[in-house]
Amino acid sequence: MSKRIALVTGGVGGIGRAICIELAKMDYTVFATHLELEQESATEWLRSVPEYQNLIHLVKCDVVNIEECEAVVSEIEQKSGGVDVLVNCAGITRDGVLKKMTPDQWSSVINTNLNSVFNTTRFVINGML
Repeated sequence: MSKRIALVTGGVGGIGRAICIELAKMDYTVFATHLELEQESATEWLRSVPEYQNLIHLVKCDVVNIEECEAVVSEIEQKSGGVDVLVNCAGITRDGVLKKMTPDQWSSVINTNLNSVFNTTRFVINGML
């Protein structure tokens, strides 16, 4: 039986890290997405869990960008086969009352928390079906 593959968007955030570790414990090969600005902290985190370094792989991807999502899924498929599990965990908060939010803040939240689900899922859904 081939190794099961998981893709976790926002995989280097608090909840994302916990999900990655749980999947690794279940012997998944895990690809955890992160933004470029998170590279250093993501690398430090992965070093702090040496028992999972062979199972968890960091992948730079801004899930708001559909082309980056397609490229990451394609790379994972070429290296490891299709994605068996997708966890859409990427998310941001722009705390504030609605009347104080700017349109850019609103768009950032919607793009990251909602549109990213479409951006990643559309490239793995056929293989998962």
